[in-house]
Amino acid sequence: MAKQQQSKDLENMLNNRYADVGAEKKYKMIGKEIQEKSLAAEGSYEVWIDNVSTFTIPSIKTAYVTIDSRQVLEQEQKNVGPNTTARFRLTGCENMGAYVTGFFDSNGRLVFRIPEQGAMTAERASQENPNDRNPCLDVWGLQNA
Repeated sequence: MAKQQQSKDLENMLNNRYADVGAEKKYKMIGKEIQEKSLAAEGSYEVWIDNVSTFTIPSIKTAYVTIDSRQVLEQEQKNVGPNTTARFRLTGCENMGAYVTGFFDSNGRLVFRIPEQGAMTAERASQENPNDRNPCLDVWGLQNA
């Protein structure tokens, strides 16, 4: 029960960080299958975003928390063009808590997030993406809505 509560607390921290602003959605998320698991770094938890839309995404940020820390960490990649993959190596696989990935326009306004509500965990990613066969690698595609 303590682990469930800790996971819920981590999700709430991230959800507050990237609150959905109700913006018009340009994108939709699709689960992707990765053929070569060896492409991910051994032992690390990674999130890959395949931009299969026709837009260049000015900013993609992934905020995450680890199991052993209550601090929200964040990574960013800028100007992610069509047919490009943004790769985020977050932490050790066994230390991953939860994450939220936000997509921001050139004014810094949140226009889409993964997941749309709450926070993503390894368990949730496996449920939302039936192609997810690697518990330490989440691969999402972003396409035009």
